[in-house]
Amino acid sequence: MDLLTNPVFLWLIAAVILLILEFVIPGVLVVFFSFGAFVLMLITWILPNIPLNIQLIIFLIVSVLSLVLLRRKLKKVFHGRKSGSVKEDETDEIVGKTVTVTVDITPKSSGRISLNGTEWSAESAEECKKGERVIITGRESLKVTVKKDK
Repeated sequence: MDLLTNPVFLWLIAAVILLILEFVIPGVLVVFFSFGAFVLMLITWILPNIPLNIQLIIFLIVSVLSLVLLRRKLKKVFHGRKSGSVKEDETDEIVGKTVTVTVDITPKSSGRISLNGTEWSAESAEECKKGERVIITGRESLKVTVKKDK
């Protein structure tokens, strides 16, 4: 049997392509369709004369069922951070550092500070002038909170 017409080989190729797509498309989604294709590869290897329309129905059922039943569990295992979220240890890394104000900070408008050669947006409850030294007291996403260095 020619490889390009062999359903076992075609489902294997589909499973591999879908698995590669999972690495390109975030969200733990495409892997379930890859799983469905792999299951179909095994089924067509055991039962080679299944019609294509039945194969597609089985593929959809297996893929959707695995998606519904396993996605939450796998997403917890392979979770990433949401954009803008900060882990505790990353926050602690900059909190307490003394930095220089590069753009005036007022309680009503944010300014900028320089940290390790990088400019950060900063806010403060007190007025801080350009060139003053301030201490970082917190961080939320890409904005830091500072107070005057006494």
